[in-house]
Amino acid sequence: MGHSCGFLAFVGSSEHRPECVAREIDTYQALERMAPHRHPLRDRTMARVRRGELATVREIEIVTSLPRQTIARWLREEGLDLGKMRMRRLAKLHEQEERYLAGLPAKRKPSKRLLRWIATKAKRQWDETHAEPEGIPQDRG
Repeated sequence: MGHSCGFLAFVGSSEHRPECVAREIDTYQALERMAPHRHPLRDRTMARVRRGELATVREIEIVTSLPRQTIARWLREEGLDLGKMRMRRLAKLHEQEERYLAGLPAKRKPSKRLLRWIATKAKRQWDETHAEPEGIPQDRG
C-alpha cells in the first residue's frame, strides 16, 4: 500500500500509522469545537419578538413553522421573557392612550430640528442674561 492516510489505506494495512491516526483525530476534534449552525429564521424571529410583533409561543410557531421546544430554547438562550415583554408593551400603549386623553403629544425621541430649536432658545436666553449693560463702557484692554 502507499503512504496515504485514507480510510482504505488505514484498514488495509496491518501496521497502524500513528501519524495518520493523529491527523484524523485532530480533524475530529476540530469538528467538535465548531459552533453549530444557527437556524436562518432565529435572528429574524427574535427581532420580531423584541419589537412586539409576536407575543406568544403559539404565534411564533404559526409564523415560523417550528416546534415549541425549539422556540422555547431560543427564548431561553436570548434571555427573553414573553410575559414581561408583553406587559411592558401594554404599559407603553396605556401611556400613549393616557397622553392622548390629556391632549399631550406622543412621547417620541426628539428630532434634530427640535434639539436645534431648544439649543437656539437656550443660547438666546443666556445671551440676554449675560449681556453687558448699556451705558457702562467696558475696558477691553
